[in-house]
Amino acid sequence: MYITIELKLEELFLPLMGASILAGAAIALAVKDVLADAVAGVFLLLDRHFNIGDNIKTMGYSGEIFDVTLRKTRIKIDDGTIVILPNGKIDSSGWVLHKNNIEN
Repeated sequence: MYITIELKLEELFLPLMGASILAGAAIALAVKDVLADAVAGVFLLLDRHFNIGDNIKTMGYSGEIFDVTLRKTRIKIDDGTIVILPNGKIDSSGWVLHKNNIEN
């Protein structure tokens, strides 16, 4: 009886291990972008590269920074539309910044 139970558990181990690995990989892929945006948001907020009211050009959009959160930055473009961009994409694509509080 002991041998039978042990063999059954060994037969289940590999399929369960495989399913666990696949589930872990699926979860990692699902949260990858969320984590990248959050990490980029932390650095953007801590480094204070830009502030609300600054004018920015990034990812094909140009306008005034309206709001910055941990995951997203909101930019009000010239026609008044609010564009919401993920911080991870802004950080990886770069930006041109025109600070409002710097005199030329």
